Amino acid sequence: MRSTIAQAPGAPPPGNRMLAQEAIMIEAPKIIDIDPARAIAVVRIHCPREELSCTLNRGVRELLDRIKTQGARAMGPLFTHHMRDPTDSFDCEVGVAVDLPVRAAGHVHPSQWPVMRAAHALYRGRYEDLPRAWADLQAWIARQGLAATGELWECYVTGPEIGSDASAWRTELYLPLRAGSGLAWATGVSSWATAPTGAGSA
Repeated sequence: MRSTIAQAPGAPPPGNRMLAQEAIMIEAPKIIDIDPARAIAVVRIHCPREELSCTLNRGVRELLDRIKTQGARAMGPLFTHHMRDPTDSFDCEVGVAVDLPVRAAGHVHPSQWPVMRAAHALYRGRYEDLPRAWADLQAWIARQGLAATGELWECYVTGPEIGSDASAWRTELYLPLRAGSGLAWATGVSSWATAPTGAGSA
């Protein structure tokens, strides 16, 4: 589990071919159902873009300290849940799945990763290019005639803690779909054994 997060924020062929756009590498998107909901602990972040890195890192330190103090364990990668597309400011939560619900303490609050149908893609590369990765996923959704809720979930599976080769850094992108959207596209239910807590360390 990493304790820091660097500053973030046509139709693909079937199979596992990558969409390559210069440094951007995104696996072919899929529509998945995530079920059941999962207990998470979060810190709410609202700050200007230029303050995001320091604010996130401060939030992560408090998040992991509070979880440990309460006897809970992190059960997957760190993630950010963006309430809207980032602009010159960010409105998001930084969080992690936990093995038991936590109590509110300081800036840390209990919450849930909800049941959702989402467009999912795995991105490999630098955090600085994540906005372009999201743009690719959003463009794919638009081409399929699907409607997103406007929220973004970003799981940091591996990153700088494994080395400086950014092509090995993996970030999972989840774009929730509006109710009734994507019914004909779902490829099956992703349980928490395989997503997002099954992913490694963020």
